[in-house]
Amino acid sequence: MRTFHLASVLWTSRRTVLPISITGTIIISICVYLSFWSSYVGRLHTRPKGFTEVSNDSRKSSVLNAFVENLKAGTIGSGLGGEIRTTQLVAYPDESEVALPAWRQYINEFSTKVELYNPDRPYLSKLLRDLATVEINQTSILHLGTQFKFQIEFVDGNIAIAKPMRVERNYYSPYDTKGSYLRDFERHTAEIAAFHLDRILDFRRVTPCAGRALNFRRDILQKTKDPDILGTQRVKDGNQCIIGSCHPKFCNEQALTCAKNGTLEVALCQKVPDAANMQSRGYPWRSTNRKKPEEIALICQNLKKDKFVQENGFFLDFMETLVFDHLQVNYDRHNYKKLNNKDSTSIGIALLDNGKGFGNPLKDDITFLTPIKECCRFRNSTYQRMLQLTKDDSKLGDRMRASLSKDPLNPVLTEDFFPALDRRLNQAVDALNECISQFGYDTVFSELE
Repeated sequence: MRTFHLASVLWTSRRTVLPISITGTIIISICVYLSFWSSYVGRLHTRPKGFTEVSNDSRKSSVLNAFVENLKAGTIGSGLGGEIRTTQLVAYPDESEVALPAWRQYINEFSTKVELYNPDRPYLSKLLRDLATVEINQTSILHLGTQFKFQIEFVDGNIAIAKPMRVERNYYSPYDTKGSYLRDFERHTAEIAAFHLDRILDFRRVTPCAGRALNFRRDILQKTKDPDILGTQRVKDGNQCIIGSCHPKFCNEQALTCAKNGTLEVALCQKVPDAANMQSRGYPWRSTNRKKPEEIALICQNLKKDKFVQENGFFLDFMETLVFDHLQVNYDRHNYKKLNNKDSTSIGIALLDNGKGFGNPLKDDITFLTPIKECCRFRNSTYQRMLQLTKDDSKLGDRMRASLSKDPLNPVLTEDFFPALDRRLNQAVDALNECISQFGYDTVFSELE
């Protein structure tokens, strides 16, 4: 390239610093930058895996735009008396958000965030779509918890946890005082619905989940070397099944995981990155339906005195979690995950494993709200959002129905759940209104946001 040769000659002659006009400086800088561009184009075939290809015109535009911005900032071709100085040349931005897949953008935010997603970022809708569509590279059983789940690795490098369909949507858990929920299979639809509910409430504590219908042979059997999958195959009612590997109550000859006509529905939930630095902690309001009022009052007082809980906002987070579990009737909240990202100055919580929620829309349990009535402290912004979701033009049930309609497995929930959500939300609002009547608005919402 002629211009590149000229730039090279001028560059090598800089042992003797000559007075050069500003125009000459700019011309030489352009030549140098174009030489970088030429070198970059020659290496296009070595672009990292998982990056989206863009047109040459787009690349040229990006490089030239970067050049102009550096020129404005004085980092290219600057110097007194026309002396050429090279400070920091910006090459083509391989790591730009435009090029990165959605899961990489999602993970990159974890270095400074204490939330499991940002609903305002454009990557979220793309991430949900990718979970439901990107080709699967490898499938294996995830040996974590009591119930059966897969770990799915995609061809773009992402990893998700898959909970398979174990019960039909129209099966309603009996829910009794003897703890029948402990014997319940986790529902893949509950994981999907919990994420959508979390997003509507703006809690940001549930990992993004999307439904997907897997081809049992292509996406599981042909993409695994796991003996707990290949070695436990069965046939039931003409459908392919596997026993898998989990707690014996949920993985046995009578509790098979089966495809339907070659298809297995799963909830694919994004794996939380290591940067989240999660630590498991005991949930203080576990089994509130079995606790006496005096026990709940004591827990409340202890939490209010706990400096760590108060300073990090955990107390109010726990109050919101009670509402969250009341709406879905989830008795299985025995712990929570503490998020403590290494580059973040704050701490948050994550609410994983929601598979035992959304079990029966016909049975409510107001014992979830007992700690709220005893503690009478709550986050005002959440209370205002709850009030908004009780209005006729913005009811929670309608919002959930509309949100879930976008999932590939729609209908995710039976129609009975949407009025149940409205009913249960009103119960939570009533509990808070009782607190306001008893202690006053300022006292109930006196905690720091």
